[in-house]
Amino acid sequence: MYNLFIGGTLFPVPPAKIEITINGKNETLTLIDGGEINIPKTPGLNTIKFDLLLPGDQWQVASWEGGFYRKPTHYLEVLEYLMNCESFFTIDLFRERPYRVDQDKITPEQDEKQSFTVTLENYKINEDAENGYDVMVTCEFKAFKNYGTKILELGTDGATYRVVRQDNKQMLRVVEVKQNETLWEVARRENIDYNYLYQLNKSAIDNANTSDVYQVINNNEEWDRGAWVKKCNLVALVDKCFGGKKEKGDGDERIHWSHPHVMSLYHKNFLNDKDYWLTNPEAYAAVEMILALVDKASNGCYCTGAEYWAENHLESLKQKGIISESEKWENFEGTQTNENVLALVNKALAATVGARVVYPGMLLRTTG
Repeated sequence: MYNLFIGGTLFPVPPAKIEITINGKNETLTLIDGGEINIPKTPGLNTIKFDLLLPGDQWQVASWEGGFYRKPTHYLEVLEYLMNCESFFTIDLFRERPYRVDQDKITPEQDEKQSFTVTLENYKINEDAENGYDVMVTCEFKAFKNYGTKILELGTDGATYRVVRQDNKQMLRVVEVKQNETLWEVARRENIDYNYLYQLNKSAIDNANTSDVYQVINNNEEWDRGAWVKKCNLVALVDKCFGGKKEKGDGDERIHWSHPHVMSLYHKNFLNDKDYWLTNPEAYAAVEMILALVDKASNGCYCTGAEYWAENHLESLKQKGIISESEKWENFEGTQTNENVLALVNKALAATVGARVVYPGMLLRTTG
């Protein structure tokens, strides 16, 4: 069995074959008498080419990071990231060898690893009706040789030099934020300085955080004061505020406009029950579902053990300082007004943006 990592990301199905081209740069010269000679030169950079299959459904035989299925769009986003990163990375191919039986003892053979340091030159996406929801991608990589400027210092003997600084390119890795991870926890997992990790991903993190909920609604009439909050309006608001990448709809008019927001929140694990939000989206949102959504979006639930599950989310929001007057939120089966919900989401933003919020599935750039 093989496992394929590209830029640190596990791809679900390794290629059936890998084509490596050794690019020779030998020079042919024509002599005066019309004959030819071949002058050997150092070979050029190798090219590596293979086809990737991105399953449109959860195959049992595929390898999923953490055991969780990810749509083809996730891996296409990784490839786009690597294409535009202006840096190099590695392709790592792990071969898991079978177990060996020796004198009634079963021992695993040592795994084999093959690595290539490369840049992504181009990739082509192939979607065919015959493949259903699966996506085929043809990728072409080129081997990378590190280089940099060397600063030399003349030795005291006046004849030798020593290198006092060498500026090399840094290798890129793409890591995925896991469930309930903060930016600090990602930095610790990857053994990288927190502020350095933030600076590497500053644009993406800052764009994923909105400082004021009222900038998002832009005085939208759907948020009239005194009216009860609708499920569709709430999921759209939270999705926009807490930075997830909204999935594109398929153009089917039978699907409600809020459907992409629900799926975006679901894939970030902000929803307990996506069917609740997809069913009758124009209905009013229940308090217990509002609390659960806002609590999960603001770095997850801090509390467990309450007699009723919604009480955990209420207590968690109180501990975060997002809710101070809990009485108005204790009617779990009731609903809430637009202005109270807007104030709640705005406080959740204020409590989390300063912590540089990242969300499950978000791709971050790191080095090493």
